[in-house]
Amino acid sequence: MTAIREDVHIHAEAGAVYALLAAPGSLDETLPELLHGRDTGGGLPTPFRILRAEEPRLLTIAPEGEGGRRAPPDIESLHWDLQPEGRGEVHVTLAVGYRPAGGLTGPLLDLLLHRPRRRQALRDALWRLKRRMEGARAP
Repeated sequence: MTAIREDVHIHAEAGAVYALLAAPGSLDETLPELLHGRDTGGGLPTPFRILRAEEPRLLTIAPEGEGGRRAPPDIESLHWDLQPEGRGEVHVTLAVGYRPAGGLTGPLLDLLLHRPRRRQALRDALWRLKRRMEGARAP
């Protein structure tokens, strides 16, 4: 498994950010399509199951892939780490664990194409979360 991570500083209480992340359905608005399993045909989002939760600091989730919906074949887990930095301030780190493509060209495709796209998806997810928590509308 390979992991990549990005982080952002949010002007909000850690408990409020955690509550938003842990709320059912909230990740559909925060996570870009690359992470939450929407297919190009506009299918339903992949359900997630909580692997580890320590309110208000840690939340680790994994794609469920049950009920006829397909999980992204390579995403294994999403890990949110919230570190309060004072009143109304929190540093949020999002890490995604995934299986790189296999075969002869898999490592090269991961390095040149997949990893940069996933890194940008993490940035997008964190900025959407930041906008939601700080009161601006996410695109």
